[in-house]
Amino acid sequence: MSKPSNIVVPPQIAPQVDQFLQAVASSIKNKAATKPEQLLSLISANDPRIKENAIILCTNFCFEPKNRDILRDEGVIPVFLNLLKEPSPSILKHASLSVMSLASNDANKDFIRTANGLPLIFQAFSATTDTSILSNLAQTVQLLSTNATNKDLIGGSKQYIQSLSQALYPSKPNAEIKWDPQLGEKLIGALINLSTTKAGKEINLREGGGITSMIKALQHRPEDNELATKVFTCFFNLSSVDANRDAMRVEGGLPLLVSKLKLPQPQNDNLISIALRTLSNLSVDKETGIYFSKNNLFPDLIKALSSNNESIVNYAIATVQNLLNSDEEGCLEFMHNAGSVSIITNLINTYAKKASSAGAPPNQAAQQAAQMQQLILSRASLILGELVGLQEAQKEFVDAKGVELLLQLLDNTIVDVVRNGARAIANLCQYHDSVRAKFGPGHGIDKIVSLFSSKDREVVKQAARCLTNMALNRSNAELILKSGIVGTVLALSRVNDKELRILALKILVNLTGHDTARVALGNLGCVALSFQLLTDPDIEIQLQGAKLLTNFAIYGKNRKEIAEKGQIKTLETYSKSLDKLVGSSPVAANAKTQMEVALANLSFPYEKHYDDLNFEISKKISVEDDEKIRKELDQRAQEADRAEREKEEHEAMLELIRKEKIAEQKRIEAEKIELEKEKKKIEARRKEEEGKKALQEKLRSEEEAKIKREEEEKRKQEQKLREERERKLKEEKERILKLEKEKREREERERVEREERLQKELHEREQRERKEREDQERKLKQMEEEKGTRETRRRETKSGGVETKRGSEKERGVVTKKKKKKKKK
Repeated sequence: MSKPSNIVVPPQIAPQVDQFLQAVASSIKNKAATKPEQLLSLISANDPRIKENAIILCTNFCFEPKNRDILRDEGVIPVFLNLLKEPSPSILKHASLSVMSLASNDANKDFIRTANGLPLIFQAFSATTDTSILSNLAQTVQLLSTNATNKDLIGGSKQYIQSLSQALYPSKPNAEIKWDPQLGEKLIGALINLSTTKAGKEINLREGGGITSMIKALQHRPEDNELATKVFTCFFNLSSVDANRDAMRVEGGLPLLVSKLKLPQPQNDNLISIALRTLSNLSVDKETGIYFSKNNLFPDLIKALSSNNESIVNYAIATVQNLLNSDEEGCLEFMHNAGSVSIITNLINTYAKKASSAGAPPNQAAQQAAQMQQLILSRASLILGELVGLQEAQKEFVDAKGVELLLQLLDNTIVDVVRNGARAIANLCQYHDSVRAKFGPGHGIDKIVSLFSSKDREVVKQAARCLTNMALNRSNAELILKSGIVGTVLALSRVNDKELRILALKILVNLTGHDTARVALGNLGCVALSFQLLTDPDIEIQLQGAKLLTNFAIYGKNRKEIAEKGQIKTLETYSKSLDKLVGSSPVAANAKTQMEVALANLSFPYEKHYDDLNFEISKKISVEDDEKIRKELDQRAQEADRAEREKEEHEAMLELIRKEKIAEQKRIEAEKIELEKEKKKIEARRKEEEGKKALQEKLRSEEEAKIKREEEEKRKQEQKLREERERKLKEEKERILKLEKEKREREERERVEREERLQKELHEREQRERKEREDQERKLKQMEEEKGTRETRRRETKSGGVETKRGSEKERGVVTKKKKKKKKK
């Protein structure tokens, strides 16, 4: 590691750094090194306390934005990465905090990966259960996964995702779950990032336990709406994959999603919107439709269509549309029973008014809002078309003035809405003749006929479906004939589009079910068209030709014409040719049956009184001879083909213009995207600075909290020491008092003993003195006796001389002095 001489010591920790380095000066080998050098060298100290405090202080280096580049350039980042292997919880905590801070730098995200940091980070997940450490690690992964290469690498590892999943919700059956909101938020944030990778989305988040752990976490905290919002966001990213949708259903994700639809609005609009957005993807599968039907969940879904939030309405109606397309047969009936007809009708009314009253969007946001409104209206009209196809829903819809609503949709400027409106009318007219009659004179046939001039082929098809069903009503059939659309229908019967061609032929078949049309179309030469259809290579076209012949054969003049041309034998031959196909094709069997009915009709005798039979409508159409009409029809067909070609050329030109416009829009969008990216970078830098400040504030608060804890511990220790000293002082005092008491008692005993001894000695002395006195008195007595004896002797002997007398007196004087001294003693 090169010398990190450029590392900046944050001002807020400078005093602590100085104090710490002074305290451990004896452990510093290079006294001339800079303070950061000295601190970093102490990370490898043998003393655990010195090492831990050095790491804590060095962690603060990572919070300084300038240091993140310096620490990378000077090779210090691997030091912090290797600290993730330390068993000490405190060291692991600060190491994870350091790596998390370093990972907020874009260049460091690449460096950590190339320095083999990812395995160390994910190994640390399994080395601890401390939520603060796991939270730091999760935030690190979330930051690293914003880098495209890191995201693909992490998302491509099932083991890495298993580590995140285990931290989110352990897979052990009896594990005690202590939920930490911050940890959960960061883990799911990381999983959201990884759910956008190909490998993460398609395989690893499912097989690595990501889907299961998120569902379990949400089941553990079903009332946590913030958690649900993040989980559903991840689910939406994953729900484009079939296997992921299956896993969500199997693990119990559907009840969690649907339960949020009951939350009150508008405070939960965002959560309801993301839940519906995810459900719209899940609802493409039949299993979801079965689940909705089995648990009767349509009322909650249909209720969401009445929301004031357009985003909720959009995703709710998309979900409904997908459920109807999921091949689950019961969905439509359940939706109808949930009151969807009236709600969808009101929805169409509301958004049709919005679309008609809206002017040109002033900005991009308004344009997007207008597009969403158009999409809602289009989907609602499509769903309504499905609903009115139910026989039990048709009366309710017609009574609610639904016919007028559908006719209004035909006037809409949105092609999809017109198409769906026509489709709904076609479905509505399937069953009841009374319903078809609602579209009689002045009530819609003219509008339907006008749709045949649309440039949208699908609109024309739906208009043809409408006329096919409406033509079953006699009055409607006459109106169709009078409208002049028959020529267009005949032209459409020869187009290359099989579906449109069959629809045109069905219109003719249903029209010829009435006398008026049989006569009119027979006079137009349409009988010949029937024979042409029988030679078509498509058996379904042949079937329509057989149906037309069956209807034409009811009119005697047509039977006569066919018989005179010798065409009955041709029909018999054709009928026999179908025998080979009957066993393999249901359509051929149907055509065979229809052909037999046609031959039966042709077998009726020609009645002469039919010759003059002519209806008012046929007079209007048959004013020219047949040849001229046929030429006119051919001309119309040619004009229609030419118009079709011109339309195709025009559409190709429009497509070219559109592509050029799209390319220009893409260029503008690319510029906008670049501008947005730049804005996002600026915003990201701003958020990063805010995050740094928040992180620094967090660390500062943690440091202050640590200082407070240390001061509190110090105060407690001082208090404890003070109490200990007081206790010892008290004990010492008590001991001294006890000693003094013992001393006093001992002194008292000694005094008493001394007094007793003195008294005893005094008594003994008195006795001794008394004895001595007695002895003295005895001696004095004896001496006196001796004196008397001597006196007697002296008197008796007066011859002792002066010398003897003096000697005796001197002797007596000495004896007397000795007695006085003894007495004094």
